[in-house]
Amino acid sequence: MSEFFGIILQKISDQNTIIKCLDSIESLCDCRVFELLNHPSLVETMVRYLNQDATFEPTIEALCEGIKNSKYADILNSSKFEPAMKEIKEGVKESVKKIIEFLVQDVYPKYVNLKDNLDSLYCMGTTQLATFIGVYFNIFILENSDHSKALVKFLLVCSSHRNKKISAKTFDFWTAWRQNIVSEDVIDYVKNGDFNYIVESYLDLYKIVIEKCKLNSLKIVSIQEARKTKIYNVDTDQEEDYDEDYTIIDLKKQNFSIREYRHTAEDVLYDCLITLSTLQGQEGTAALFSLILPILAPEYPTNNNINLSDPNARADYLLNCEVVIFSVKFMLDNCNDNEPHPFILEMIKNMILLPREDILTRGILNFLAEASGQVKFIPEYSDKLFEFCLKDIMNPNLLGAASKCFQDFSETIGDRISFGTLEQIAQIMDSIIYNIEVIFWVVKISPFPLGYRIE
Repeated sequence: MSEFFGIILQKISDQNTIIKCLDSIESLCDCRVFELLNHPSLVETMVRYLNQDATFEPTIEALCEGIKNSKYADILNSSKFEPAMKEIKEGVKESVKKIIEFLVQDVYPKYVNLKDNLDSLYCMGTTQLATFIGVYFNIFILENSDHSKALVKFLLVCSSHRNKKISAKTFDFWTAWRQNIVSEDVIDYVKNGDFNYIVESYLDLYKIVIEKCKLNSLKIVSIQEARKTKIYNVDTDQEEDYDEDYTIIDLKKQNFSIREYRHTAEDVLYDCLITLSTLQGQEGTAALFSLILPILAPEYPTNNNINLSDPNARADYLLNCEVVIFSVKFMLDNCNDNEPHPFILEMIKNMILLPREDILTRGILNFLAEASGQVKFIPEYSDKLFEFCLKDIMNPNLLGAASKCFQDFSETIGDRISFGTLEQIAQIMDSIIYNIEVIFWVVKISPFPLGYRIE
């Protein structure tokens, strides 16, 4: 059958016939009655059709179906690295390498020139192809060869594409790769080899993703306006209503909004931390937080000549702080609340000193609520933390986040605050009866364990 397809693709010039041939290959692979990757000469012929506009899409679809439905797809899910590599047929290895070679030699230069093009179907399709190789045959990426490193480099470029939907396509690879790297069948093989490029790749990925997750402010004309910053998508120049609540992704859209991209990025940010901490322990964790902690340090604006009295410079600084806080919030699942996490505690100490602007304070409050299990390890900050969330308990823009933070602090450090802080709480509770909106939130808060100290 492969010879028949090969003859059509090599000898016939009629475009419609070629497209029908490619569609047939896709259908047979989808039905699992044809092992495309067993035939490297056919694969080599097919990839050439990626250079023609009319045959580009059907070629991508046929190759992806052949990869996904291969007998050896996801082989690391059921076998250790070395036995799995021996089990894969030489023809399949050759086919995968031919696809990788085409991606890194032919596609890469063209892709780099198009990665700022929001509507590039070429980038969308080749990203999908590279991601499928990475997801279903990441065993070859763990081979630690020039091919594997080149494909990872290409996937990082795909992750940096201006179109957030194209960037998000690669996340399936980064998650699948992380799962295999840290699995019992593979982790010893990785730790015993020279795999620094894996660590460097996930650090680069983290920097790429948080930059793309950064909220973007409209032009600000005064400091007062900075407190009311609106968000817009720099790719479309359209304003967006940003909300951290659950986001439904519209897959039919050509691009993702910032909110949609952030929602899809949550897992891959977590993947970065897990990969680094698994491969390098505390050193790997420290490498990641070295990208975060300096930005939140009180001296950062001074050391980087940021003029906070300049509205635009101030807004950019606030948004840089907000995005790094966002990026860590979803890593908190990796924290053991039975022991202190030094990097998280340092973040908490610094973030409550940051400028109070709604767009940043909301992120801090949400982070502190998630990190409430850690705050018990810094009892000397109990009053400061309560005071931080109480300042915005009456702010309609931050009411929900402040109330949730207040509730979680009450459950974890409510018995450690001073009488002065208790008086502040009492005063706020007394004023609540005049604010219906605040009552709505406060009645959702369970009785806090600091009540027994009030006589």
